[in-house]
Amino acid sequence: ALDDNCAHLTFDTPQRAITPGQAAVFYDGDRVLAGAWIR
Repeated sequence: ALDDNCAHLTFDTPQRAITPGQAAVFYDGDRVLAGAWIR
């Protein structure tokens, strides 16, 4: 969901070590679809 230029994500499985300042990058195979900085 997008809200105030921010994306809010929900994962199907638990994720660990998600840290502010890291990049979040979304791929389809080896094609980059989107990316952003984690806040």
